[in-house]
Amino acid sequence: MRIEEIFMKEGGFVKLKGNTKGEILEQMTQALYNGGCIQDKDAFMEALYVRELEGTTSVGEEIAIPHGISDTVKKTAFVYGYHEEGIFYDAGDDQKTKYFFGLAIPSDRSGQIELLSELARKIMQPEFKARLENVTSAEDFLKVL
Repeated sequence: MRIEEIFMKEGGFVKLKGNTKGEILEQMTQALYNGGCIQDKDAFMEALYVRELEGTTSVGEEIAIPHGISDTVKKTAFVYGYHEEGIFYDAGDDQKTKYFFGLAIPSDRSGQIELLSELARKIMQPEFKARLENVTSAEDFLKVL
């Protein structure tokens, strides 16, 4: 499974608003719900919060990868969200987080390791983050991938 294959092409780019982790997670959950990737928004939000309680999904460098594993997920998918000003998201580097990769993973965890590892490889490339700053649509994001 390649990361480009599971990116939600319709509605997969979210221009995020709000100032809290909860507001960001709600907007990403709504996008996944609208795209038909999850059945129950409340159940998926609970999965996201459970994961955040295990430890922040911020990876530093203004990037977070909130992800939930749940029976409500119909198919593995992800959306990309950008917050222009950034928010404090429990990052270990005390920087605001601007770039969010929201992942929905079924309970059988199909593709989880491969997906997270491919995304991590891309994120670690300095030019990847620089290219993210010009993304204004799902089509733009696919070109960056």
